[in-house]
Amino acid sequence: MPEELKTLIEKIQKEGVQAAQDTARQIEDAARARAEEIVAQARRDADGILAAARTKDRQSQESGTQALQQAARNTVLALRQEITAMLNKVAAAGIRQALSGQAIADIVYGMVHAGVDAQGGVVIEVKDSDLRTVMEALFPKLSEAVRAGITLKASEQIAGGFTISFDAGRSQFDFTDTALAEYLSASLRPALADILRGAAR
Repeated sequence: MPEELKTLIEKIQKEGVQAAQDTARQIEDAARARAEEIVAQARRDADGILAAARTKDRQSQESGTQALQQAARNTVLALRQEITAMLNKVAAAGIRQALSGQAIADIVYGMVHAGVDAQGGVVIEVKDSDLRTVMEALFPKLSEAVRAGITLKASEQIAGGFTISFDAGRSQFDFTDTALAEYLSASLRPALADILRGAAR
């Protein structure tokens, strides 16, 4: 009997050890599978974070580049406006100086003397301080009949130069400092644009 008991105990021990080993193996396999799953998920999460970071970095670079390009465009536009305004001022000042009362009288005399068709009368407007000079320089050169068809007026809106109408004021040609300065600066703008484009490269 003791022999049978000993065999039974050994069998129970052996089976218990085997069961414990099987359980341990199952636990180990499950733990290994879980660990592999955790590592794989961690890799996926890391890849996602890295991809998002790269996308954000690329977007930041693109956004920064666009902001720099816009700032450069704004600077060039502001510079162009400033230079255009400066050209207008310089041109207007030069034109005011060049178109003195005597020069206006000479130009108008040339127009009238050339036989420009004045339907309904010639109307000339000049700045107030040029009125007397133009009248004194122009009228003595003209016949009384031609003088009678000319109206000479002062205008507070004119700082230099003159306007002239050959149809009693219904339409007019603008030779004021402002109009001529705009014309001159407009003809300079393409060259200015080329200079600015070259500077922006």
